[in-house]
Amino acid sequence: MSNLKLDGVKLPCYSVPVARNKDFYGRQNILDEIDQFFSAPGISHREDGDPSRSFALCGPGGMGKTQIATEYVHRCKASNAFDAIFWVYADKPSKISDGISQIAVSLGLVPAESKEALDPVITTNLAKEWLSNPARFSNFADEKRKRQPTWLLILDNANDIRVLERFWPIGGPGCLLVTSRDPLAKDPSVLADSGHDIESFSPQESGEMLERLTRRKGNGPAIGDRLGGLPLALAQMAGVIIRNHMSFQDFLDTWDENKEHSELLGYDHKLGQSDGYDKNLSTAWAVESLRHGKLLLEVISFFDPDSIQEVILKQFSTVELVQYPNTHGAYLKARRELLQTSLLAKDRTEKNVSVHRMVQDVTRSKMGKEQYQNIFAAALHLLAQKWPYAAFGWRHTVARWRMCEELFPHVLSLNGYGSRLMQACDNTSIKIEYCKLMNDAGWYYHETGRFVESQALIEHAQSVAEAAQSAVSHVRKESGTEKDTAQQLITLLAETHHNLGCIGTESNQPKFALFHFRKFNEMTIAEIDRQRLKTDKRLAISWNELGNAFMMNKMWFDGERCYKKCLQVAQQMPNFAPAQFSFPYVNLGLAYWITERLSEAKQTLEEGLRHRVAAYGQDDHESFITGRFLYALGNVAASNGDLGESLSYHERALRQFLSTIGKNHHHTGDIHIKVGEHHLRSGNLNEAAIHFDEALRIFNEHAIFRPELTRATFWKSRLLKASGRVEEARKVKDKSVEMYFDVTLGAVQDIIEPSLADFDGIVAFWSQ
Repeated sequence: MSNLKLDGVKLPCYSVPVARNKDFYGRQNILDEIDQFFSAPGISHREDGDPSRSFALCGPGGMGKTQIATEYVHRCKASNAFDAIFWVYADKPSKISDGISQIAVSLGLVPAESKEALDPVITTNLAKEWLSNPARFSNFADEKRKRQPTWLLILDNANDIRVLERFWPIGGPGCLLVTSRDPLAKDPSVLADSGHDIESFSPQESGEMLERLTRRKGNGPAIGDRLGGLPLALAQMAGVIIRNHMSFQDFLDTWDENKEHSELLGYDHKLGQSDGYDKNLSTAWAVESLRHGKLLLEVISFFDPDSIQEVILKQFSTVELVQYPNTHGAYLKARRELLQTSLLAKDRTEKNVSVHRMVQDVTRSKMGKEQYQNIFAAALHLLAQKWPYAAFGWRHTVARWRMCEELFPHVLSLNGYGSRLMQACDNTSIKIEYCKLMNDAGWYYHETGRFVESQALIEHAQSVAEAAQSAVSHVRKESGTEKDTAQQLITLLAETHHNLGCIGTESNQPKFALFHFRKFNEMTIAEIDRQRLKTDKRLAISWNELGNAFMMNKMWFDGERCYKKCLQVAQQMPNFAPAQFSFPYVNLGLAYWITERLSEAKQTLEEGLRHRVAAYGQDDHESFITGRFLYALGNVAASNGDLGESLSYHERALRQFLSTIGKNHHHTGDIHIKVGEHHLRSGNLNEAAIHFDEALRIFNEHAIFRPELTRATFWKSRLLKASGRVEEARKVKDKSVEMYFDVTLGAVQDIIEPSLADFDGIVAFWSQ
């Protein structure tokens, strides 16, 4: 990429959401080891292209890995050891992606409120480029300052090191500090260059830590021995000692007195003792003894632990749990108890709380089956109340993306617990709310271009909804509630088929798209009666989407029939607004163009564009759909031999796409190909190269755009040939031909060498 803003980089830049622990104790040897590894030889003299250095802190949960990393970060910040420091939560791929994307915003590479800041591809690529070559000054004339800025990146809680595969290695003049429960994280053949296995405190160290935390003297080493030297358990018990005005001996007497009653101290044998710390943690946290915060902690145990927005938790009236805080005062009392016992922590914004994963694990392990389901349902309902659902229709707005991004880690967390729970859950209302959230969150991921992940979420929602529908079908629907439940499931399932069909059309899965859009159309026809037809857009939309599926499968006339049916149904609605049905207009125009009925194509496209101009103005920024009209009209003009008009339309389409869906969308890549064709034809080879290279960059980002990448590679070979680089052109063309047969899976057996029309034929109809 070439859009890195050297002059606009904000340095020093410290994006560190974790607060320093004023009670941090010990571990000086580990801090020194990290510092020596990162600083010898000096990082500041490293060159562009040098690999970064990486160090992993390994050990079981509760050993203080994150606390050591936090202390190291704040020491580096205080001493200006690095020009930039970034903290990324690394327990899920989506959180790593979001964290790396945020680096671009923190550095000022993209404005925080811009559309580019919402595009994960743009921000991730900018961040990676900066990390690999963080040029601090645009003018390197001053030899004294001729050095690369240095950075430190923390990847916290990378317990499944496989989630780092997409992002590792990260090159550049910087350092990576990883925390992980996996001991292999410090193996150079697996992940980090070096590392350290964190061990428990010795009894002596444990005693010193307890004395420091409690400001008491006594037999602290004996308590440390009881707790296995686990730092997190020591911190918890220090809170218990202070809160109950206990001496060390009082605590030891109480502990030893109850050692045969583990259930009273919060130990659940279901946890097991695989690493020797479960019993210590379970008894240390003693969740059952909480007076005010127990229910709040139980609900929190189902959310993503790193950043839980308190606005979710403060919806008191929506939670049907007897002991959940039902007023602001009760909430503050519950939260205060959890903060005082170090079970919760607040972040720097004072708007979010965090919790240790093992606190969550232990808390959930104590729940019986019914309680587990009820607490999960409460957490689900709290999140669903804050999730910004998109009303069904022609959905292409980005206004909700920022809130979705903030809440999405909690969706993934609930998905992890709900996947198994839904199989045993017999409460249909819980299943419906769960499926609605997973389906809409999947649609958000689809909107942002993450098709593989979105498909998995929506297919899961569909599977759960189908099971619920099967169970409901065996019950006689005599009451209004039962009928309403059955109807909700029908509507929900229809929408999942719609969403999966859309994913299929955007990710080159023609048969997949046809299956789901057929189901969506059939279900919508069966559901919508003549009366609802006047106000419900879904039937018209279903015909348009079925048309897209037919066109994806090269069934041109079936597609044309569906688009006409869509407009016919829409025009029967009393409040029909043509601009709201732009998709069937542009798609019908393309169906005419592909079947060489150029007059009908031009007439239909111009009519649809007139409706949009009347509603939104010339070349609006409301939606990328206007760009699709301009793209299609450019194709029609080219087919009519008017290449000047064609170029004008295609350049307008490019500008419109850039102003709406941005520079990384696959539709933008498509139009770069068309504009590049024009310049190649006119001999403007430098301009053509710019457009073809942009298309290659865009399509290289995702494996699902292999057909588009194949066509772009073919056009690159033609450009190289026109530039006189014959041998290079031959190699690139051979590569494009190999890719073509790979994409078509050898289905086109009578083709020895694919033509331009063949390369066009492997991409979606709107991309041709």
